[in-house]
Amino acid sequence: SEVYYRITKNKIEFIRTVVDENVTQTTFENVGKDYSIGAEVMFNVNPLQFWNVNLMGNVYNYLVEGVLYGEPFSRTSFNWQTRFNNSFKLWSSTQLQFNLRYNSPSVSSQGRWEGSLRSDLSVRHEIIENVLAATLQIRDVFGTTKREFTSQGENFYNYNQYDFESPTVMLNFRYTFNNYKPKREGRNGGNGDFDGGEDF
Repeated sequence: SEVYYRITKNKIEFIRTVVDENVTQTTFENVGKDYSIGAEVMFNVNPLQFWNVNLMGNVYNYLVEGVLYGEPFSRTSFNWQTRFNNSFKLWSSTQLQFNLRYNSPSVSSQGRWEGSLRSDLSVRHEIIENVLAATLQIRDVFGTTKREFTSQGENFYNYNQYDFESPTVMLNFRYTFNNYKPKREGRNGGNGDFDGGEDF
């Protein structure tokens, strides 16, 4: 766990302006600074011998301020994100992982991003131990991933929704030549087990 205070200088964002009737232009602009003060926590537990749960959370107060086209602005929001990872060791050679991620709504220099939820499922099987493995991944299992953004400025109001084609399915094979294993040192050990915190 940690408590933090972060400042980003020369904050760059997408900025929309009106260039003609019914025509807008989106560019990158240096809008000023943003400030985040909050806390990150992580919780890791094994409810059962074959099941690992890793829960991460981030809560913070967010402020972005600066000058845009000669006009000062200041926007603030209370933001939070969470990631809930579950990994299951089904057999000695097979592991399953299910992840949930959520990002809360957040302000920007011209508007607001809405919250987003995503879920992923992965199954990894070692066909030949330490040599050949197959991983089946399903991204955005429930089709909930989308990005919604509302922006407004002088003479315009705009709403955008970005939808993704989902779920998507990928099958990957990994072959390790010469069964090479780098030497691991340090307090984390070198058992090579999947920790449940990242994708396969």
